[in-house]
Amino acid sequence: SACFLVARMPAVRRVGMKPSIGASAEADVPSPKRLKLADLLELCGLQSEAPAGGLDALSADECKRLCQQLLPRVELQQELCRVGREQDELARELEHKRVDVATLEAKMQAYQLLKDVRMRVDSALKMGEP
Repeated sequence: SACFLVARMPAVRRVGMKPSIGASAEADVPSPKRLKLADLLELCGLQSEAPAGGLDALSADECKRLCQQLLPRVELQQELCRVGREQDELARELEHKRVDVATLEAKMQAYQLLKDVRMRVDSALKMGEP
């Protein structure tokens, strides 16, 4: 799902980084376990950014650079999840509106039918009067 990474993102609060990861609307999503940097890089398609010696060989600056590349992607995934939920809600609302419209159309047809029957009955009664 589009929310796969967001649901598993650990809460991150670093100097110079926005506290939006794990602290936003996605914070209510239970996180089964914290993912390691390597897992996050792989999920975001950044595994090629890791050095040949593996992630253990990363310096603090390289880790920071990779985290700064991850942050916008995670925030975009959070936004994608939010938009997806909003779209689902709008689809439900639209379906309710369609049901309401169909109900009103049926009522209008019933009203018109009743009106036509009344006219015919009134016409028949007027013809039968001496």
